Amino acid sequence: MAKKVFITSDSTCDISPEMRQQLGIEVAPLKILLGDTEHQDGIDIVPEDIFKFYNETKKTPKTAAVTPAEYTELFEKYTSQGYAVVHVAFTSKLSSSCQNAMVAASDFEDVYVVDSLQLCSGQALLVFEACRLRDSGMEASQIAAALEEQKTKVRTSFVIPSLEFLSKGGRCSSLTALGANVLGIKPSIEMADGSLSVGKKYRGKAEIVYEKYIEDKLRESGEIDLSAKVVFANSGIPKELSQKLVKLIKSKLPKADIIEMIAGCTITSHCGPGTVAVIFMVK
Repeated sequence: MAKKVFITSDSTCDISPEMRQQLGIEVAPLKILLGDTEHQDGIDIVPEDIFKFYNETKKTPKTAAVTPAEYTELFEKYTSQGYAVVHVAFTSKLSSSCQNAMVAASDFEDVYVVDSLQLCSGQALLVFEACRLRDSGMEASQIAAALEEQKTKVRTSFVIPSLEFLSKGGRCSSLTALGANVLGIKPSIEMADGSLSVGKKYRGKAEIVYEKYIEDKLRESGEIDLSAKVVFANSGIPKELSQKLVKLIKSKLPKADIIEMIAGCTITSHCGPGTVAVIFMVK
């Protein structure tokens, strides 16, 4: 008889506590460092704390990976109850968390780590898919194999008002950031094969840029898989603007299952406030 399956992920998937409970999953929190003070993503810190820290110090937070010991504790929690575990990991190109999860998994027979090559809601889409496959009765090894194929279909991008956070966090060069800031450019950031690169560059007021970015991504995307969710994610934008942008996506994709997600502390630490993303899967 096949073992029942438990799905885990990292806090970088930005799935809210309420949705985690609904899905029946658990996430491993990365660490957020505000100066000398360490916090756990989504447990004792929220994005507003990061905005306050930056406004007061003009310093960006630092982040730290989940350790092998912490993953071992997480996997042991569920394997000891008779579960096989499928762990959807934060991209290995941006963090050692995935490698640490693989190290921990090597001590277990039925723990499968999938390098999502994604972050934020791109990672969340794979978690949603893992839960769907789990609920269909698929075994852990089959779920992991299916996710390896599905991850190539996720399209993740976002637009940000400034490259300052990404630059200070080492995710883009200071020269690129300087050029963007001097020219008033609001760049889109594209994720490909687990890494980030600067894509199309926008100019103008933030609201107009967000709308243009969404229109561009939905038009340039090819065939969006409407059987999967389409995610609108943001960090630190007004609720009224968020609702307006969701309405825009719905007008372009009236048959899509669109959900709104708020960027968690790890993503916010590297991207900063004002980040807007539209993330989906293609057929």
